[in-house]
Amino acid sequence: MSLSIALPLQKRGYLISIKNNQLYLSTGSHQDDQSEITKLLNRLEISHAWKGQYLLVNEDSITVEQIKRIQWDPPRNHESHTPMYFGKWKQFVKRMHGPKINVKTLDPGVAALVKAMSAAGIITANCCEGHGRFYPRVEFAGIQNAIWFEILQEKFFAFTDSQLYYDWRVTYEKEFSYIRCEFKAVRHINEREPWDLSAIQDDTFKIAQTLHAHAEEIITLKKQVFGNDSIKTNKRLVSSMSVTELRDFMVEQFMLKGK
Repeated sequence: MSLSIALPLQKRGYLISIKNNQLYLSTGSHQDDQSEITKLLNRLEISHAWKGQYLLVNEDSITVEQIKRIQWDPPRNHESHTPMYFGKWKQFVKRMHGPKINVKTLDPGVAALVKAMSAAGIITANCCEGHGRFYPRVEFAGIQNAIWFEILQEKFFAFTDSQLYYDWRVTYEKEFSYIRCEFKAVRHINEREPWDLSAIQDDTFKIAQTLHAHAEEIITLKKQVFGNDSIKTNKRLVSSMSVTELRDFMVEQFMLKGK
């Protein structure tokens, strides 16, 4: 049986894996993801059926054009709401999984990365692929999620320039009393070079695959490093810290307890 439809569904952000030699939609998916896949395959006239979380597809007649349309299925209603309190220290420490976001609300260029972050317990607020005109980005819910992602980036997925098309980094920009924390792409050389959506999706998918591969370890690490301390004590402590002070605190805790 050919499983060629798995990759474009994964790149579009669906938590599809191969289980028992069949396509399997993770129970960590949003409640609407299964119906969204059904609507998509119906539009493309691809014969399929569901058996619980298993997706049964006859792939003998699937075309390259259909694969492309799955991978780049446009979003509907871009806004996916992350409550403000998700950016608090208490949520960072206690939540081992981010919100289950409907894939259809996410841009195809960054959907897989957003879903992988959530599966690894990293909470995001907004995202945008840039649509070929602006830099692609994923915004974190709270400074601590951004710093934690930086720590994980160094440990698990410090890709070289030859492995990714763009340079991806975490940035912190103050806007009045708010600090916007983003994981965004930077052009290597020419600032006027058009953004390549295919390259953006390939980059974010590589990072997403690494996050999925280490998700359980990342969740265990967060529990180990931050989960045993008093939430109330650290909540009061971190609320008065600058970005630099909070980073130093979190890195110190990671170095002490993350082994």
